[in-house]
Amino acid sequence: MKGELQNQDLRRAILRKAIGYEAREVVEEYSADDQLIKRKISIKQIPPDLAALKAALELEGRENDLSDLSDVELEKLKIKLLKKLGDIQKGEKYEDNNSDQQS
Repeated sequence: MKGELQNQDLRRAILRKAIGYEAREVVEEYSADDQLIKRKISIKQIPPDLAALKAALELEGRENDLSDLSDVELEKLKIKLLKKLGDIQKGEKYEDNNSDQQS
């Protein structure tokens, strides 16, 4: 069961990186006597990563070269991955009914 949880965590991380995400960064400055002087919180946009997208496709058993996909197929894949990530972020279990497989 532990291996299954790690596998799910890995899939979540790859999907998150594949479509991009926001990262919160906190920078704190302290005085010589360890008093907090200043705290800066910033949110950074991390762009989608193509290598992570390829890894996500391979995890799903689709080893197609992305250059072989048409623009329409790429758009469908993008929408599917965005929905899947949204479901994961909401804590819902994602079930792939294979209704969007290529013929």
